[in-house]
Amino acid sequence: MIDVAHVSYTIGSTPLLRDVSLQVQPGESVGILGPNGSGKSTLLKTIYKVLRPADGEILVNGQSVLSMSNRELARKVAVVAQESEAAFDYTVQEVVLMARYPSKKLTDAYGPDDLRIVAEALDTVGLSHLASRGYLSLSGGEKQRVQVARAFAQQTPVMILDEPTNHLDIGSQIKTLQLLKASGKTILAALHDLSIAARFCDRIYLLHHGTVVDSGLPGQVLTGERIRQLYDIDAEPFQYKGQLYVRFL
Repeated sequence: MIDVAHVSYTIGSTPLLRDVSLQVQPGESVGILGPNGSGKSTLLKTIYKVLRPADGEILVNGQSVLSMSNRELARKVAVVAQESEAAFDYTVQEVVLMARYPSKKLTDAYGPDDLRIVAEALDTVGLSHLASRGYLSLSGGEKQRVQVARAFAQQTPVMILDEPTNHLDIGSQIKTLQLLKASGKTILAALHDLSIAARFCDRIYLLHHGTVVDSGLPGQVLTGERIRQLYDIDAEPFQYKGQLYVRFL
């Protein structure tokens, strides 16, 4: 479970988050939507401790993230961030294997179980054939799928995803989100595609100027009026075969 209560974050005199509260129940997939600069990435970074909020509290499974060491948090939360460049040209297998570090003791070496978990994660995202390739030689979409594999290999109950479909073609976007949802993990994701968010998310929070302006089921919050308020564009939500989509006018 993720519980964000009255979180604010400010840079200088500029507030980026204002009294933000949200909850993600165990096994739930929750999306954060909003225009560029609305605070989506900032909010996620406060949850996985890259940024420290000025006010408020963030709990994961009932424990404050600020009270956890980075290693302890990494045993509970896996992150797929927007920035995924490596400083050195590790192989794909090596990049994913790094996800096993939080579960090891400081003196432990990687073992057969770790290699098996990494192989299974790469197979899950369809990248087994690239295990020995240099990470820096991959396309943007392939790098993103490696990061998703790395999150799976971390074997945490919670995943935080910042634009997880970045650089992916439409087919890979759908397949990746289906894999994530089918995992049964507790997921909080910042997304930009409204139709994909409607398909993937159990609930949605809408952010604007660092404030939650609406939350609820996709069909409740993704209305033409609300989309126009947030994105300054006319849109028409519609149902097709029982699934909600958004068409821009």
